[in-house]
Amino acid sequence: MEKILEIKNLKKTYGIKDSITNALKNICFDVYSGEFVGIMGASGSGKTTLLNCIATIIKPTSGEINLKNFDITKLKNKALADYRGSEIGYLFQDFQLLDNLTGYENIALPLSIHNVSLNNIEEKVKEISKVLNIEDILEKFPVQMSGGQKQRIAAARCLVSDPSIVLADEPTGALDSKSAKNLLEIMMEVNKKVEKTILMVTHDPNAASYCSRILFIQDGEIFHEIIKEDNEDRQHFYDRILSLMSYLGGGSANVL
Repeated sequence: MEKILEIKNLKKTYGIKDSITNALKNICFDVYSGEFVGIMGASGSGKTTLLNCIATIIKPTSGEINLKNFDITKLKNKALADYRGSEIGYLFQDFQLLDNLTGYENIALPLSIHNVSLNNIEEKVKEISKVLNIEDILEKFPVQMSGGQKQRIAAARCLVSDPSIVLADEPTGALDSKSAKNLLEIMMEVNKKVEKTILMVTHDPNAASYCSRILFIQDGEIFHEIIKEDNEDRQHFYDRILSLMSYLGGGSANVL
């Protein structure tokens, strides 16, 4: 498989002099095209900081983030904006939909910002809406939608520009169990059928069981990984995740 993302010696520190916090410490890992990778860790472990560095929401202190063999930490101004608009899709926990826009308009927004033609916008929104089965809610406003419908609209918005990689930050955190299951099944389907590369931060072993590989982070360092075996069903992978969490931390509560 082709390497799509390479993280090399990534560091992020906050503060000065005697009050420095090392949020990320020499993080190194690769993600290959078509993978569905999970990052698991407790609150404060550095997982969201890592995701936000890759999304260029925050700038790392040092190290490299190579997307398709280009170090994105060097991007500035228009080049940085173009990268955010075309190369990554970001799926937020709390949807981040605009209440005064319809579902269609929320999905179309990133394309409009980057001056995509109206005909192309209509075609792209129609295509992704069909994939995510949300054609019947495009004219609704967020206040008229369920939590699951909002998350599907948010998922469509992050996929509509056909990004090289999708970054998902606790995407099921605000959903009930049924809606969470539906979203994760959609993400897995997009990963397998559309071959979209996904990097998902989660603390939930059930959500992580949908991934093909999981990286564990603690105190700003990747310290272990677990890989789903060929033909391994999700339930068995979930059981292995729980067993590993128990082994690494003397009980899942100590790990997460």
